[in-house]
Amino acid sequence: MNKILLCCAAGMSTSMVVQQMEKSAREKYIDVEIDAIGLDEFSEQIPAYDCCLLPAGTAN
Repeated sequence: MNKILLCCAAGMSTSMVVQQMEKSAREKYIDVEIDAIGLDEFSEQIPAYDCCLLPAGTAN
């Protein structure tokens, strides 16, 4: 199973993106774990994931 991490400043809209990604993965029978976190947790969490997505406007 692949693990994808979405990282953003607040996390509100990102959680909606996670839900849509999970729905799409289920429809395509893709075994994936998708989580969303705030920037303050990035360094601690990233080693446990295969891929990280940073929405536009996240990095300052």
